[in-house]
Amino acid sequence: MTLRARDLREMPEDIGAIGGRVLRAEDPYRVIGEQLADLVDDAQFAALYEPTGRAAVWPSVLALVTLFQFLEDLPDREAARAVGVRLDWKYALHLPLGYPGFDFSCLSSFRRRLVEHEQSRLVFEAVLAKVRAMGFLQKRGKQRTDALAVVGAVRELSQLELVTEALRLALRALLGAAPDWVDGTIPEAFQTVYLERRSDYRLTAEERQAKLARVGQDGAWLLDALASEAGAALRGLAAVCAACPLRPQCTTGRGGRNLSLSEHYERLVARRAEARTPAFRAKLTTRAGIEATLSELVRAHGLRRHRYRGDAKRHFEHLLKAAACNVKRLARALVARQQAPHPRLALTAALP
Repeated sequence: MTLRARDLREMPEDIGAIGGRVLRAEDPYRVIGEQLADLVDDAQFAALYEPTGRAAVWPSVLALVTLFQFLEDLPDREAARAVGVRLDWKYALHLPLGYPGFDFSCLSSFRRRLVEHEQSRLVFEAVLAKVRAMGFLQKRGKQRTDALAVVGAVRELSQLELVTEALRLALRALLGAAPDWVDGTIPEAFQTVYLERRSDYRLTAEERQAKLARVGQDGAWLLDALASEAGAALRGLAAVCAACPLRPQCTTGRGGRNLSLSEHYERLVARRAEARTPAFRAKLTTRAGIEATLSELVRAHGLRRHRYRGDAKRHFEHLLKAAACNVKRLARALVARQQAPHPRLALTAALP
């Protein structure tokens, strides 16, 4: 496929006339169409296409549509349809009113092309360069970072697989903590069955149900064995509990009260003491900005759950969501700049 030339600065007359009347001045898509239409240039993607062949959809359009779908958390089909029917998207993309759109598969092909050519950061860096060029971001500035748990796009385990996997992990933990106890208590056949990961996709519904009942019985037997071992170790503590002068304030039960400490208890105590210091509280003031950014990415852009499979595609997805968030904030900052001429004040006003 080959590229077609397109003047990003030219607004079609028909969509320009309608968009100028119906879109509010602060509408993000109007701001993009009037001030950020050259956010990405087709020339930046030239190395990804052949010099001859069938004309491709403009990569600058596909890049912006990809950002728009992450702005609104849309799937490919709805995003491709929006290009053909939504006036605000046409205005932002500088497309004529009669442009019919393109097939939704063009979006996945575009993403795959970027990943295969190791250009996953191209769109993200283009947005970042625009933010810097407009004076909203300076080099060597302070950054606030944090981590967030994200659910991968993977096959969900069945009920049988979940129970079996829990039993397997428990047995592995026991082997690491008390191998002698396992060898003397857990039958060898039990270890053979549950120490290997197994799938149930070839089992019938009846076989799956029968195996689930058997695994449940084995799990209950293992819990009973552990409870018996723990009871033998704790019986000596009952006399200490009965003689304690503070027992009436602690418990009224005949069996006393059992307390357990996590292996991380000492670290938690140390960290809680540190959290009460003035220095820690001073550093905590940046937490609000971090939490607001993460909340925005999760709630507005679906950061909590992956759409794609594979490390390269997931990394690319994170970059696209971050770029979409930056485009939204940049559009807000450009509107706020009209009321606050200083770039830093405008950017602050654009943050959530």
